[in-house]
Amino acid sequence: MNNFLIRLFWPFKAYNECILQLGKMKQDIADIKKYYQDTDKHVRSTAKMNGERALMRANGEKNLLITRDDIRYTG
Repeated sequence: MNNFLIRLFWPFKAYNECILQLGKMKQDIADIKKYYQDTDKHVRSTAKMNGERALMRANGEKNLLITRDDIRYTG
C-alpha cells in the first residue's frame, strides 16, 4: 500500500519541484536583467560625462580638474 501511495503522489512532488525551480530561474533572469540595466545606466552616464568634458576641451578650457562627480564607483 505504501508503494502505491508513493507512485500516486510522485507526479505531484515532481511538479512542485519543477515549479520551484522555475521560480528560481525567473528570479535569476530578473537579477541578470537588473544588473545589465544598472551597467547600461553607468556606461551612459560615463559617456555623457566624457562627452561634456570633451566639449569643454573643444571650447578652449585647458585646465579641467577632476571632481568627485567625475569618479564613478562600481559595486
